[in-house]
Amino acid sequence: MQVKTSVSVKAESGLAQKPGEEGSGGQSPKGGNSLSEDEADLDNAISKEEMESFKGKLKRTLFTRRNADGSEFWQGEECLKKETFTGSGNFPACKTADKSGDLPCTACIEDQWADGTMAGYKCCDDMRQHDTDSLKRQPLCGICVRSLGNALNGPKGTGSANADQSRFATCATHYCALANKKGNQITDAMLDQVASACSPKSTDNTGPAPVAGMVALVANNPKKEDLEKFLDTNKGNVKAKTETVTGTDSSSKMAVCVTQATKAGFSTESGPWGGDAQLAGLIAAQCTAAGKKAGHPAYLKAIIFFADENEAHHLDILALKNLMERCTDGAQPFPIAFDATHALEVLDKL
Repeated sequence: MQVKTSVSVKAESGLAQKPGEEGSGGQSPKGGNSLSEDEADLDNAISKEEMESFKGKLKRTLFTRRNADGSEFWQGEECLKKETFTGSGNFPACKTADKSGDLPCTACIEDQWADGTMAGYKCCDDMRQHDTDSLKRQPLCGICVRSLGNALNGPKGTGSANADQSRFATCATHYCALANKKGNQITDAMLDQVASACSPKSTDNTGPAPVAGMVALVANNPKKEDLEKFLDTNKGNVKAKTETVTGTDSSSKMAVCVTQATKAGFSTESGPWGGDAQLAGLIAAQCTAAGKKAGHPAYLKAIIFFADENEAHHLDILALKNLMERCTDGAQPFPIAFDATHALEVLDKL
């Protein structure tokens, strides 16, 4: 069976594009490279979380493999593609190093992916304090910083070009409060608020409903290669022990690509776009006695989250980690892991 590989990457800023596009503004494809809407969506499915992670000056881009007729979408064993990447300086110099057409703080975020400098988060937080209009344009800053800066109502668009997360306003108020709460500081009342405000209905997640028994696999961009290696080494075990795989958008697609496990119908946005909070809504719903009594099943059988707190959406990540740790022994408990060693232990418990 011949497999067609489809990937298009914006060389300067690292933003994935549809074939035939130029720049970052979504211009019309050039004549000979035009695609139907369905084909364009398929080829652009990787771009929502800018499917790149950076480590040691290497850019790793998740790419799409499919048959010429578009069938068997996430096929192929090599789910991360390595390309040379050159950093663009350190914060705060990176703040002014964005190239023409880039969103604000792009250079800082790329530096952060390359070097773990936390430059992206610092740049986003600086915009929160001094430049709300720019913060509205950069969804990679995450919903928590943008909520604090009253900047969730960014420009509307499609896919990764959509910077309008205003539908997360109420969710962010409750979810992001967990970023500085630990253990029993997160009360059942707080959990019930997150479960309600960050539910699929409240965040306009109109796809298939979540089901019981899903295993969530999530990795922040700098950790995606680590998750890919872990899954590749343990793909038989993962496929055998998971009924369905979910997680934030790009991570779950990569996990299914590597392991050939069954992907759940339910999916979230990518993490910075609100996906962490949407996953948190399910966690909180199954965590409390009130949620169980209300009929929420154990949506999540386990969560493996290869987290990097240096990411630009730093607060979103902290909130998710704190919630996971609080709910691992909740009303409907589940095992969790933040690294490969503990992820193996989680698989053994499934």
